[in-house]
Amino acid sequence: MPIQETQCASNLVAFDSYLNALSKTRVTGFRWREKGLISTVNIHGRLYVTRDAIAAFEKRAVAGEFAQNAKTPHRTKEAA
Repeated sequence: MPIQETQCASNLVAFDSYLNALSKTRVTGFRWREKGLISTVNIHGRLYVTRDAIAAFEKRAVAGEFAQNAKTPHRTKEAA
């Protein structure tokens, strides 16, 4: 008996839903869009992201393209 693959009705995912799945805020999503890290589609004022754009974003992230050095907070004299 052949295995049936499920197919999605659309290649588009609501951008807010994608961010929620990653536990990221809308502000983070805005910053990612402004920096060109991920591309979105605007349909009547609602943002969507394609599954291909998600795959490309994740591939770039895994490759370390977005990596930065962690900034350690410095101890102030008042806190000492």
